[in-house]
Amino acid sequence: MATDNDLLNRTRAAVWHPCTQMKQLEAAPPLAIARGEGAWLIDPDGRRYLDAISSWWVNLFGHCNPRINAAIIDQLGKIEHVMLAGATHVPVVELSERLAALTGLGHAFYGSDGASATEIALKMSAHYWRNSGRPEKNCFISLKNGYHGETVGALSVTDIPLFKDTYAPLLRHSVQVPTPDSRLAEPGETAEAYALRCANALEAHLAENAATTAAFIVEPLVQGAAGMAMYHPAYLTRARELCDRYQVHLIADEIAVGFGRTGTMFACEQALLPSPSGRGAGGEGAGAGSDNAWRFSNHPAESIEFARQLRRNQTEAESLLWRHLRNRNLGCKFRRQHPMPPYTLDFFCQDAAMVIELDGGQHADSERDRRRDEWLAERGLRVLRFWNHEVLQDAESVLQAIWNALHEPARPHPHPLSPGERGDTAFPSQGAGSRGPGAGVPGIRPDFICLSKGITGGYLPLSAVLTTDDVYAAFYGDATARGFLHSHSYTGNPLACRAALAVLDIFEHDQVIAANRAKSIEFTRVLAEVAAHPRVRHFRHLGMIWAFDVADATPGFSTRFHRAALALGVFMRPVGNTVYVMPPYVTSADDMRGLAGAMLRCLDNPAI
Repeated sequence: MATDNDLLNRTRAAVWHPCTQMKQLEAAPPLAIARGEGAWLIDPDGRRYLDAISSWWVNLFGHCNPRINAAIIDQLGKIEHVMLAGATHVPVVELSERLAALTGLGHAFYGSDGASATEIALKMSAHYWRNSGRPEKNCFISLKNGYHGETVGALSVTDIPLFKDTYAPLLRHSVQVPTPDSRLAEPGETAEAYALRCANALEAHLAENAATTAAFIVEPLVQGAAGMAMYHPAYLTRARELCDRYQVHLIADEIAVGFGRTGTMFACEQALLPSPSGRGAGGEGAGAGSDNAWRFSNHPAESIEFARQLRRNQTEAESLLWRHLRNRNLGCKFRRQHPMPPYTLDFFCQDAAMVIELDGGQHADSERDRRRDEWLAERGLRVLRFWNHEVLQDAESVLQAIWNALHEPARPHPHPLSPGERGDTAFPSQGAGSRGPGAGVPGIRPDFICLSKGITGGYLPLSAVLTTDDVYAAFYGDATARGFLHSHSYTGNPLACRAALAVLDIFEHDQVIAANRAKSIEFTRVLAEVAAHPRVRHFRHLGMIWAFDVADATPGFSTRFHRAALALGVFMRPVGNTVYVMPPYVTSADDMRGLAGAMLRCLDNPAI
């Protein structure tokens, strides 16, 4: 049996390790791993190491998970691989259907890794504009300090000098706008205010360059390679609004943050649409700061909760209907929250002279509605009015009513909603925000979503890009060159798809999102002493991600911390002076207490 040293000598002689200066392996050899068990890695001598970073953020449900193992073994007896060009198979179809139901997007295009997904989305966006007669829209925007992969196209929109500078002559120019990383806020400035201030820079760029911009690509809520830079979801909300206004695609790179990492299935779910001016204020002329605004202090708790639920329903209904109006071909371009003093219209189509209003009951006032409808009629505008629950429970009928009003004589829409668009989902309810953006929960919907890492639970390489029906339709036609001629040999591999389906089954059957919320609270309490350590700055937390910066870190800190933690039975890889924890979801509270103790010992050592 090969010894530990034999394996290390052989790996140095034969393997070129990723993201590694190979000479450094002489002083800091890689960890030799023989097997895995749950959240633990085990070396050839039986020593155990907590996988505190989920093996580069991919492992969700532990190493050698019996359910994922069984799914792959079952698939091995059927078909291990078949090319997806000219053939299809059950696992890839089922996975595509379930991802569509979760995201509200469809027609999944598969690759092998996260960088491949980025390449696919960028190419698809630029090609869409070319097929739409606007080939000049081929430039891209990303965030400062953003990371989207290390292939040439992905590196072009990445802003990490260590990875990018060497290859600058090979890269296509892109523009980086200020990051909403909340650590950069001014003293006294809230994370939300700073995020919106950064969004102003995005708006300024789009105002000047929208005609040549294809897409804005963003890591939702957490910029991983930037040191787990976290920001307020208001930035995503504003980015979606600006991309709509300036006709630019929004690409959500959920490669690292998807599949429950941030506390919701996808991070984009946390970007709430803002309430229109005057919502909940009782009628006309009552905007933010109005004397008629809600005052909760003197209301019973049940009344407060009832009002909050109505507000949530209003936001969810507006978000869902807005996605449908944007992405379903109704033959009319609607605008959202269109100001027409003294009113703000929920949805407005100038070409059809039509207004759509939603109401939830908390301020339903027939006399006020009559006055508003008369006022709009005097201006030649038709009004369609729906209750929130109608949109949330039967969006198909609402859209058919809008279609009928736009197209007389009335006829069925030629493309009924898919299950994902209607809000149907394979997942039972796990509380607010537990399902995907297509499932009728709050959140913005991007034009493209890039998925990888956790999609197979850390088992097999797989990535996917899903997009809107509008994008898909732009490639559909008789000319081969109009199609999306991009491929990978292992596209849609059946074994990888079965692993991904097993991962989705575990999410469903084990109520993972809800369970993680409880773990997140408990683990944050466990890490309280770490957060209070005098060397720690900017302790931050989102979902199942924890991070902090070390104030007095000197060059070589990340390597020293990594080696010291390893000696204490914890596998971690700090990013610069940022220490982060992103454990598998099967990590226990006892595991986390051991991790906290190891980090404290490392922080207490001034030589690290």
